Amino acid sequence: MARVSELATTLLTADPKTIGEHFALMPLRKILELRGYLLKTGQHAVLVTGLLAGLNHPEPRVRYNCALAMDHLADDRCGEPLRALLEDAIPRVRRAALHSLSCEACKVAPLPVPGDLIETLIAKANSDPSIRVRRAAVGSLIESCPNTRVSKALAELEITQADADIRRQLKRALKTQLAVV
Repeated sequence: MARVSELATTLLTADPKTIGEHFALMPLRKILELRGYLLKTGQHAVLVTGLLAGLNHPEPRVRYNCALAMDHLADDRCGEPLRALLEDAIPRVRRAALHSLSCEACKVAPLPVPGDLIETLIAKANSDPSIRVRRAAVGSLIESCPNTRVSKALAELEITQADADIRRQLKRALKTQLAVV
């Protein structure tokens, strides 16, 4: 635990760029160990404050790294800033924000997201200029809780999508979702 405490001390006093760079290189087990330590010592919020500052950094790589780190470290303050990042000029930053907003599996507690996340995912799947962001939005929709609304949105997306990979992904998902709903 001594190494984790040293890493925590380094990150808690670092600028957002340094925090993001550390998380970009850290293996998942180390991120989870660090998160556990920060939660146990009551320092988690301080680190999240640094990550939040990184979401507004002028360098896209910093915004990307900080948004990805929030997948495991986000707290109640992160929903709105991540939602704002969905309009970033850089596609991979939008994709990282989208994942951190929609993935509940990696978080200690679900992230409260302002507005209708399903509607946002549908809009991104339909109209984001980047095919990678559209694919990520479809993946997030598929991973969301299966219900009639999501199944209907997936069926509509299957009809309107020009990308063959997305259509195949939707077709497989619809078979599974319709069996569940």
